[in-house]
Amino acid sequence: MTNISLIEMDQNFVCDSLSKENSVFIKEIIQTDSDKIAIIKYNIDEYVIGDFNNSIGGLLGMKNDENISMRISHSATGHFSITNGKWISYHGIMEIESNASMFGGKTITEFKLIE
Repeated sequence: MTNISLIEMDQNFVCDSLSKENSVFIKEIIQTDSDKIAIIKYNIDEYVIGDFNNSIGGLLGMKNDENISMRISHSATGHFSITNGKWISYHGIMEIESNASMFGGKTITEFKLIE
């Protein structure tokens, strides 16, 4: 499993605190008459808070030394056919929340794959 980073900040961001969880695991393997299916759980959660300082930030509605926080989480369950080597289903929810002046707010995106 390759580690994933959902939040990236540039050189103008000074971090005060951060947290990161990236866990993917096989919850269960189900054997049917014709298939072996792995139930895979995803739990990805990243959070960062700090100060953003950029000379052109004012043009974008941001204040210098503004305390910025951002959280991105993705929780999902997938069913993967080991026998056939393909996904049967995948259902996940990604939430993004930020207090940045220009990009503030909360969004929720649903990811769904059905064979």
